[in-house]
Amino acid sequence: MRLALEGPPEGLSLGLETLEVAYPTSLSLSLRVSPETPPGDYAPALLVRWGRGELRLGFALRVVRACAAASGPTYLLRQGEPVPPQLTWVRPSALPGFALYRLREGAVPTGLPYRRLRLFRQPNDPLYPRQWYLRAIGMERAWAVETGVGKPIWIGAVDSGVLPHPDLGRVEGYDFVSDPQAAGDCDGRDPDPSEPLRNGELTGFHGTQVMGLMLAKSDNQRGIAGVHWGAGGVMARAFGGLEGDDADAIEALLWLAGLPVPGVPLNPYPVRVINLSFGGEGTCPPGSPWYEATRRVLDLGVVLVAAAGNQNRPAEGFEPASCPGVIAVGATDALNRRASYANYGPRVDLYAPGGMLSRDDDNDGQPDGLLSLGFSQGAPGYAYVQGTSFAAPLVGGAAALLLSREPGLSPAGLAERLRGRARPLPPESCAPQACEMRLLDVGRSLEP
Repeated sequence: MRLALEGPPEGLSLGLETLEVAYPTSLSLSLRVSPETPPGDYAPALLVRWGRGELRLGFALRVVRACAAASGPTYLLRQGEPVPPQLTWVRPSALPGFALYRLREGAVPTGLPYRRLRLFRQPNDPLYPRQWYLRAIGMERAWAVETGVGKPIWIGAVDSGVLPHPDLGRVEGYDFVSDPQAAGDCDGRDPDPSEPLRNGELTGFHGTQVMGLMLAKSDNQRGIAGVHWGAGGVMARAFGGLEGDDADAIEALLWLAGLPVPGVPLNPYPVRVINLSFGGEGTCPPGSPWYEATRRVLDLGVVLVAAAGNQNRPAEGFEPASCPGVIAVGATDALNRRASYANYGPRVDLYAPGGMLSRDDDNDGQPDGLLSLGFSQGAPGYAYVQGTSFAAPLVGGAAALLLSREPGLSPAGLAERLRGRARPLPPESCAPQACEMRLLDVGRSLEP
């Protein structure tokens, strides 16, 4: 469905141009008015178009006061220093020895100290104080720049399936488990990506937890917060239990990216980011199935994020994390040290919190796991988890947030941004071949 405005005043625009429709639909639109718009009463119309249909809704708009154009930036300069001619004195500063100057015209002076500050943003979800891992990766600083609200993007996962949860937003998907006996739902491939409750008790509701870390409803005064506040999820179920077939997982990956899979309808919601929280031994050599599959998906501009593995071994021995172009993610604990179970080595691009359930290093009275969505006796709730499986979706959510702000980033460019702005970890974090470990910093990654 497409939205547009017509009629006066000139320069009136919408904050939203396309809309995915679900019924019932509740819609809040923001209008933008040009600063030059004279005060007065106007009668524009909202045009709603879908397929061959069109609806025109007139409404009244009153402009009470149009804001003047913003003045130039203000500089705080020490008295007695040379002042560029583009700057005009404003007044003495409350800080002794300094004065305020404002840019009135011309180019911004080079070499002068100037920056814009932002308020950090904290969601109102009641369990957010237990989400130490989001603060560890700078999410409050990141949300001050971008939450993803109003910028639709689809995030995919190849995993064990997903179950409805009141703290999880919209998730589409498909079931790719081809063996009916392994699927747990008594059939083979079908359009239902749900994980049967009995299988979920075995997997720990792995897929729902992965989706929850990325996409839990945020700032809604309920439960936990997810990394991205506005994305939709697409689950490609390829695991009937703790294990799954290579063939199913590879075709699930291709389908998420919008590529054709024999016997399966095309994915109507091609994704920009795919999370792969699984793996098996292998080095992803050229010509191998995982090499060819990941290459095809990356060539479409889709970002791939994979768990490095929980074997405390070099990550280059596990695929799909070892495949070129895939962002391989290791795990840290609440003290920003490499988690003892996490795979390591030069193939690990980034580390993110994966937790340690056996410890309480932050002394909050709770295990140092990652709090995500869960189920107890079939009822939705919340559960602590640990592993590189759950470090990876933190990076996946961060990648989607960065794409919401800069949609033109390539997978390679996005990976370099995340790596280049990650925080070096202290020397005591070292593991064999892991003394240059870097911890995801989403706030720094979103800065210009």
